[in-house]
Amino acid sequence: MVGGGFAAINQPFEVMRIRMQAARAKPTDSNRSSRTFLGAGRAVYMEAGLRGFYAGIIPRVCYSAYQSVFMIAFAAIAKEQVARVY
Repeated sequence: MVGGGFAAINQPFEVMRIRMQAARAKPTDSNRSSRTFLGAGRAVYMEAGLRGFYAGIIPRVCYSAYQSVFMIAFAAIAKEQVARVY
C-alpha cells in the first residue's frame, strides 16, 4: 500500500518527465517549451489543469501497490530460503 501512496505523490513529476521525453523525441516548434521541467508543467496545466498532472494515476497506483506486495512477499520467502542454506 505504501508503494501505491508514493506513486500518487510522484505522479505529477512522472507526467512532466514523460512530456519532456516526448518533446525531445519529436522536436517541433509547438512543443519547444515542453523540453524543460517548468515548461512541461506549464503545458500540462494549460492543456488539462490540475487534473492533467494526475492522468493515468489509477493504473500506476494499482501497479505500484502490486509490486510492493510481491517484493515484500518474495523477500520473506527468499530470506527463509537463504536461512535454510546457511
